[in-house]
Amino acid sequence: MAKQLDEQTGIRPSGASNGNAKVGESSNGVISPMRRGNLISRNDVGGGSKEFTVIKYCPKASPSERKLPNGERNPHVTLKPVELIKWLIKLLTPIDGTTIDITAGSCTAGVAATLLNLYEGYNLKWINIELLNTKEDPYCDVGKMRVEEFYKDKNIKAN
Repeated sequence: MAKQLDEQTGIRPSGASNGNAKVGESSNGVISPMRRGNLISRNDVGGGSKEFTVIKYCPKASPSERKLPNGERNPHVTLKPVELIKWLIKLLTPIDGTTIDITAGSCTAGVAATLLNLYEGYNLKWINIELLNTKEDPYCDVGKMRVEEFYKDKNIKAN
């Protein structure tokens, strides 16, 4: 896809949109008065694909990832892979930031943030919101169980 996008947009050096300014150079009137001041030059060359973040492919959640700490199968129908959510958090959230998931389901974002905190040096706060917690769809209970498993046998408490 990136190759096709580059073919459509063509290859060009960056900087044309800022009057080919060098890093830190002030506008000389070539740029609209609203954008005058110190300009940033990226000093790179490429097609349209250089403007987009690389997409991460992750296969769907494996049977072992679907297994809950109590041995049952996670009932959530659209369970996301933890590795994908960890990647998204790293992409968008500062190391000491806060992440919020307003459709938390079975708490995969909470699991991902917890893993980042425990094993990758993050200090994230996280908020998961899920409205559905019924006998048929016990997502809040499942999410709580998934996160609490990481703190079992450790001298730390879940946030």
